[in-house]
Amino acid sequence: MKRLARETKECVSVQKGHFLDRTTASAASIVLTNGARPCNVFFLVGSSATIGDTSRINGIVIALTSITLNNGVVDNGGFYALNAAVTMINDNVTPPGVC
Repeated sequence: MKRLARETKECVSVQKGHFLDRTTASAASIVLTNGARPCNVFFLVGSSATIGDTSRINGIVIALTSITLNNGVVDNGGFYALNAAVTMINDNVTPPGVC
């Protein structure tokens, strides 16, 4: 489980997504604490990302190449691939809403 915490709701967090540059484990979680909101959290992936089965992600993932969501991923944020596809298999992605 990866925990991200910010002290104010207005803070924007940009994380270089090294842990997303490969396949995440099944049932992996990114948990936001202390008022952090998914609309202010961005993960920048230098290549492709594969999210493991039934993982729970909070935040917006931007990959240079492609993103694959394995079965049952739940996300509060979004997935954006700049040069290829975002592939989803029975997943639930909810836009983060207004910040």
